[in-house]
Amino acid sequence: MMLRLMHLATGLSDGRVDTQDPLIDQAAENDIYILAALLFVVVVLTIGIFSRRVGHLLLFSLSLCAVLICLVMALLL
Repeated sequence: MMLRLMHLATGLSDGRVDTQDPLIDQAAENDIYILAALLFVVVVLTIGIFSRRVGHLLLFSLSLCAVLICLVMALLL
């Protein structure tokens, strides 16, 4: 018992690895991506209704950001 408390106090594990983190919902990750894409489409359509120039500017800037993110990720990997 004392050895277990010492391991806990020093941060050492007893060999068991916990692969499931209860704070991270792995199953909802795809749902979040779908909802983010849907939100993006709704924002672009809403802005596009009010102003065509702002809509085109938003699409251009987001496309440019996506390309730059892809380039940076390709360089890092």
